[in-house]
Amino acid sequence: MNEMQENKASGVSVAALILGICGFFCNPLSLVTLTAIVLGIVGIATAGKRPKGMAITGLCLGIAAAICQLITDLILSVFTLGMSFLI
Repeated sequence: MNEMQENKASGVSVAALILGICGFFCNPLSLVTLTAIVLGIVGIATAGKRPKGMAITGLCLGIAAAICQLITDLILSVFTLGMSFLI
């Protein structure tokens, strides 16, 4: 029984994975991606002998969603404000 408990992922890792996926679809003020990144780091740090796959995936998805949002924000700001703010 003890061996089965060690193989289960922690709730923090699962939350990081879910928030990393949700970060691509709804991301008000980048809170979802930042939370996914923080929970991914916490999940990796506190995993011990537990599997770290979900925490690593949540961390990577959170970073990817943050990069996508940054690129989208830059593209939209160029279209709305023009090129003058980049110079």
